[in-house]
Amino acid sequence: MNKGEFFAIATAVCWTITSMSFEYAGKRLGIYVLNIFRLSFALISLSIIGVILYGEILPLNHPVNIWIFLSLSGFIGFFLGDLFLTNAFVRIGSRISMLIFSLSPPLTAILSWVFIKETMSIIKITGMLITLGGIVVVILNREKKTAENKKPFSLIPSIGILFAFLGALGQSAGLVLSKVSIADIEAFSATQIRIIPALTGFVVLTLIKSRYGDFRKTVLKQNKKGMLVLLCGSVFGPLLGVTASLQAIKYTNMGVASTLMSITPILIIIPSIIFFKERVKYMEVAGAFLAVGGIAMLFLSH
Repeated sequence: MNKGEFFAIATAVCWTITSMSFEYAGKRLGIYVLNIFRLSFALISLSIIGVILYGEILPLNHPVNIWIFLSLSGFIGFFLGDLFLTNAFVRIGSRISMLIFSLSPPLTAILSWVFIKETMSIIKITGMLITLGGIVVVILNREKKTAENKKPFSLIPSIGILFAFLGALGQSAGLVLSKVSIADIEAFSATQIRIIPALTGFVVLTLIKSRYGDFRKTVLKQNKKGMLVLLCGSVFGPLLGVTASLQAIKYTNMGVASTLMSITPILIIIPSIIFFKERVKYMEVAGAFLAVGGIAMLFLSH
């Protein structure tokens, strides 16, 4: 396992913790509160880290082109990608949304090949497809708890499918834009730059939709448990998780990194059993083993 693959796995672990935290907090605090709080916390934390490590509150000493590429990466990946995926969850449910979102690794590989001429060996491509196959098996065999999840695929609203695809495309485009600049900047600083346009986007959207009352309600309700869980998700998500993802694409192939970072549906099986007492089907276990086999091919193909 090289340094990039290690950071990709670390990213997946962080996102596993984040997804469970944000699922809990989002239901109690609202999506707008969740997004603005998580990004604000990350920006403040990264500013403090910047002062401690680099003696500056913002990485203003980097060239304009790095700011442009990373800002576009943050706006497209952090803001638009998350916005489309969140809307897909509402319209077609999380299971189908995540199934379509699993297209992100091959989209990342294609975009990195087209725009930055990064290629993958046949063994790596095979490992990626096997891993994604395992992920798809797990997603398709999760408990179908809502009416939306029980619909035949042909009856699922096409706009929801489009939103999920745009979420995957936003994630992929954001990573590729980051790859262009990440070699010349520290990961913490790069994450900080990416967060600024994303946070701005969510603040503007909140004002446009007049959802600022959600923040007042959150303060008045004093939902301490919800805020504590949200804080946990913010540490492992936009702070540690995103920083680790930038380190991953810096040190390894984009397609490999994106595939390893997408194994959250596999990693979340055990916590779901322990904390949420969910039943796990045999096909989910089979999908997990299939994904692990694909991951092993990625590790051994050096």
